Amino acid sequence: MNEFLMPNVIHYFPTHIADIEEFKRIAKVYDAQLKQVWVELDRMEDNRHFDSMEASECTYWEKIMQINLTGEETLEDRRRNIKGRWVSSRPYTSRKFKEVLDAMVGEEYYKLEINPKEKYLKVSLMLEAISKDGYIYDLMRQWLRPTWLYRL
Repeated sequence: MNEFLMPNVIHYFPTHIADIEEFKRIAKVYDAQLKQVWVELDRMEDNRHFDSMEASECTYWEKIMQINLTGEETLEDRRRNIKGRWVSSRPYTSRKFKEVLDAMVGEEYYKLEINPKEKYLKVSLMLEAISKDGYIYDLMRQWLRPTWLYRL
């Protein structure tokens, strides 16, 4: 924690009270408690962001979003799944679909080919992301019109 931001309750007391030893001790106890509160608030703030949430927070969001795990996901994979599900709201555009894939798989782990004239969509996954093929197939089915061809 930044020294400038460290709690120092004694400065809030009037000077004639701040000079009393008992109030100095009380201020030290309050300072320690405020540090604990601030650490907990920082942790809670980190859990509000998909990229920095803890495993317990991931479990909470997976339950809400009904995300089924295979058991092989790392914490980073779980964060991406949650983030991908969060950003996968309709209506889809090709840019939105790419954002969803970026969030779920990672930009470097897939190749996307879209040809609207031929009604063709192809998503090629790298080996590291192949475990998410079910999620991606479901997204493709939601995004595409029934007359399009699906390839995964």
